Amino acid sequence: AECLPSLKVAYTFNVQHPVNVWGSDLLRLVASRVEATARSLLITQPSLMEYRDEAQLSVDSAVAEAAGGSCTRITTAKSCTSIDVTLVLNASEIVRRGALTSAWLRLYDEITDGVSPQFQSTYAGDIPVQSTIIFTLNADEEVATEMPPDTHNKFELVLMAYLAEKFESQNVSVLDVETAHQVVRSDSNATPGNRHLRRSTIVVTTHITGTSRPPLEIDFAAVVEDVIDANLLELEESFKRADTYFDMINSIDVSPATTSVSNMGKLAPAAAPYAYAQNASRTVHIWAVVGLCSIAVGVAGLYITSRRGGGEERFADQYADLLVDGKEGGKRKILFRVV
Repeated sequence: AECLPSLKVAYTFNVQHPVNVWGSDLLRLVASRVEATARSLLITQPSLMEYRDEAQLSVDSAVAEAAGGSCTRITTAKSCTSIDVTLVLNASEIVRRGALTSAWLRLYDEITDGVSPQFQSTYAGDIPVQSTIIFTLNADEEVATEMPPDTHNKFELVLMAYLAEKFESQNVSVLDVETAHQVVRSDSNATPGNRHLRRSTIVVTTHITGTSRPPLEIDFAAVVEDVIDANLLELEESFKRADTYFDMINSIDVSPATTSVSNMGKLAPAAAPYAYAQNASRTVHIWAVVGLCSIAVGVAGLYITSRRGGGEERFADQYADLLVDGKEGGKRKILFRVV
């Protein structure tokens, strides 16, 4: 099996610096400040402690390079340079890459403060956004159980791929989709002896995490709802191609449970940070091994294969592709967000 890359989290800063400090010296100094700050945050931040303790998360390095963005100097005595810094992380356990990336991005203020004592800096990179969307799956028959684990994973994976495709041309990216809760409800008005009149709904609470690039201010929940509503039939068909569980679903309703804007640096994470503490059967699909060799890609292809004959190979190829290194072929893969 091929080794997947370490998780890489990208930050962008506009850095004010003396005119005599520039080039590789400036990049090295900024990278060292980011790395030192990240190591400190891994010890002190509650949102990272569980990753550190349960998944043995560690900071490997930070690498800086000049960015192409505009940067305005505040005095004639100083220059301004836009700098991209990539924070490289390692772990010894399976973690949810999107959730972990979001956890680090939420600390952009602290990372920026770590650079500023040496060079006055402002943050100009991706801002984490998050929303909770309620999916109501309507069925014209009585549903006995909620989605089983493998179907649960397919629901998340299909929705992740769908949103990644729809947001591809926008200034918004999707990091992670997690189904947090589901409830099966039967129609209380149905006649007890007549199964034809029985109806059920499966109410699925889903946390969706992404990023936007400032100065864009967005209502992320509304954006996600609009994108889903615009092509709801397409999404329904994707679910049905993924798993026969969804054959009974005749319609889907969506609604936001919360309203969220782009400045969510202090928002607490919605999901538990590591997969194996919740449900080991869910670790194959949208969870990845950070910094380790893994057969997750091949196994995922088996789990997400459609049971519908002709569409099987196309479906598996389409969604297994989300589980490969984002640099392959020069294409950007939303799920792993490798930069």
